[in-house]
Amino acid sequence: MSIQVTRSAWSKMKDIIQKSNHRYGFLYSCSSGGCNGFNFELDLLDKGYYEKINKEQFLTVLTNGNDKLYIDPLSEM
Repeated sequence: MSIQVTRSAWSKMKDIIQKSNHRYGFLYSCSSGGCNGFNFELDLLDKGYYEKINKEQFLTVLTNGNDKLYIDPLSEM
């Protein structure tokens, strides 16, 4: 797997999740644009989007305890 999350990043994501109303984790994705051809995005999941992606087959979900990082299947390539 080419996506790795450092211990420090997990800690920061955990802090953000605890301080927000979005307790469902994060979604990592990318889109075309930017200097290298891609824009990378890390967004908190709200309940509606969390329920939507749980119905779909996500290729990768990284976990650290109860914290989750969903990898958009198209962006994983």
